[in-house]
Amino acid sequence: MPAMKLNGVLGSWLYEHKEGVRLPSSLGFRVQVRHRPPSTRGYQSIVDYEHEALPLSTRADYELCFVKSFGWYDNSDSIFITMEYLPEGDLHKYLSTPLPEKEGQHIISQILEGLHFMHDNGFAHRDLKPANILVVYKGPYWWIKIADFGISKRATEGLTALRTLRCTPAFAAPELLGFIQPGDISNDSYTNTVDIWSLSVIAFLILTGETLFKDQRRLGQYVRGSFKFPSDVLITNKVSGQGCEFIRRLMAPKPKDRPGVKECLQHPWLECLIEDVAHETQRTLNISESPPTPPDYSDAESSASWSTQDKISAYETHSCTSVLAERATPTFKEAIPSSTSEPAIQMYWKRGRTLKGYSNSVWSLEFSPDGKQIASASSDKTVRLWDLATGTASLALELKYYPPYKFTLAFSPNGKQIAIVHDAKMVQLFDSSTGAASLTLRDHAAWFEALAFSPNGKQIATASADTVQLWDLATGAVCGTLKVNPRWVRFVVFSPNGKLIATVLSDRTVRLWDLATGAVYGTLKAHSRRVSSVAFSPDGKQIASIRGDSKIRLWDSATGAASWTLEVGSDYGNDLAFSPDGRQIVSASKDKTVRLWDSSTGAACGTLKGHSSHVNAVAFSPDGKQIASGSNDKTIQLWDPATAAEAAAEATAVKDLAFSKRLITGLKRFSNRIQ
Repeated sequence: MPAMKLNGVLGSWLYEHKEGVRLPSSLGFRVQVRHRPPSTRGYQSIVDYEHEALPLSTRADYELCFVKSFGWYDNSDSIFITMEYLPEGDLHKYLSTPLPEKEGQHIISQILEGLHFMHDNGFAHRDLKPANILVVYKGPYWWIKIADFGISKRATEGLTALRTLRCTPAFAAPELLGFIQPGDISNDSYTNTVDIWSLSVIAFLILTGETLFKDQRRLGQYVRGSFKFPSDVLITNKVSGQGCEFIRRLMAPKPKDRPGVKECLQHPWLECLIEDVAHETQRTLNISESPPTPPDYSDAESSASWSTQDKISAYETHSCTSVLAERATPTFKEAIPSSTSEPAIQMYWKRGRTLKGYSNSVWSLEFSPDGKQIASASSDKTVRLWDLATGTASLALELKYYPPYKFTLAFSPNGKQIAIVHDAKMVQLFDSSTGAASLTLRDHAAWFEALAFSPNGKQIATASADTVQLWDLATGAVCGTLKVNPRWVRFVVFSPNGKLIATVLSDRTVRLWDLATGAVYGTLKAHSRRVSSVAFSPDGKQIASIRGDSKIRLWDSATGAASWTLEVGSDYGNDLAFSPDGRQIVSASKDKTVRLWDSSTGAACGTLKGHSSHVNAVAFSPDGKQIASGSNDKTIQLWDPATAAEAAAEATAVKDLAFSKRLITGLKRFSNRIQ
């Protein structure tokens, strides 16, 4: 077998390799075979694409939406691409009969999230169809991933380039099949709308069980207007009026009339999905410290209201009920000073030690409670414990499995243990001084993705699919369960007093739960994309959230009122953390920077530059005198306090280094052209 080239993304889904021998599923991957194009130019275009798209596959939101790739290799006549094995197969096998509208909404919203990722990075999928949508979890709580990037093309290459590639006629946009007159289409108006058309046909199939354009004759009739949009078929299958209107808009014959991905995600049909989630939420909680006969919590509470109860609030009691809609709150741009009289915190930082040793991206990190160590996790499936006095890794643990989200480790409050999602169905606790395994939490029906210690260190909360489980660390048994139907949980964190749990859900909301009663304490809905991270302030009075809609939002945890909304720019927000005194928020972004903000005003306090790739994780040290950031550049950067002069010198050095790198790169490209 040729040597593996670890630089590929995805091709179409096949179950056999070149010689036709079935690969064992225990390997955890499948191999796709793509025949090498006869022309060198065609082959080179594949190689160029693989190299260009590779950096995207290292991001957490990539693995959430797309089938993971493990690399590619080639021989004289074929290219082989290895990819994640998903035993549930593709979506096509589940569409022989219509799915309920609510399940269809979930699937379609997830496809749109993936397309948003692709289009935002300049790629059009171009062959979207049910056979290229693979199933992680079956319904009713679907989790799907998009596959087959083998024919994806840069949207900037325009219509001509995309027409040269193969597609599936039943799901292909009419402009790809020559049904649109040249005068009705341009490269500028066209680009990614081919994927929007394909999604409309998929949505119709999901909700009706029918493939609308089985032959091109009917497609031609639809484009010319002699075949009308079949609303009656959707209505017969009990699809709502908003659902019919959503599909009709996406199925506009002319590309310029189709909405973009962001507009699709904000359509009322999908927005109502978010509102309806809480109405279907079932809550079951049975904690050992609760009364012997717990109350029945089967009646769901509306996510549009914020309930405050004396017995669960650690703060001042409020008697009001607030509607959690998008509020007209102050929005602060980074370059605009605060409108309040209180000045922004002036604290300068400089680059300190760089921790190296990982062979892949650093996704998660946390300071030990005494501030002497950092625990970090990487996509290379290792967890390392760093001694900050020496800058060396005092402990390295190899994981069997790394889940598709980044919050997978935590220090116990006393610092003596580290909890790690060790594989898909197991959380392992290790002694932080020796590395010895001390306790295993296992659930064969779960798929763990996140965890958090309770403030008293007696419990761990784990997130898996649509469930949050509470584990008693004295016994290793489950002592409570929160069901979060019909969406799944991506992140979980305790409030500082241990009375609330905040959960990040895949419907772009943050939901808080009262652990004494099992009731939904409140739901925060404001982000247009899924939330990356959420944090309580040290006093528990505020909640901060960040996501890929380029916003940080700060909320009052007692009332649900939004304190401020901060526009952090056009890049994804990946992580955030409060300073120990609660006065600052540090954020991580894909623009390679670490930024600091005044938590009371939203004013920018500084931008730290030093990473060469996306920053995925950030944390303050317990004394607030150090910041750590983990990046796709495989390093952890420590940041130390500095004077204004030192910070200015640091910024100048970074600019000079960036200029020299651009100059060297330009000279290399010039040299390559004249050789």
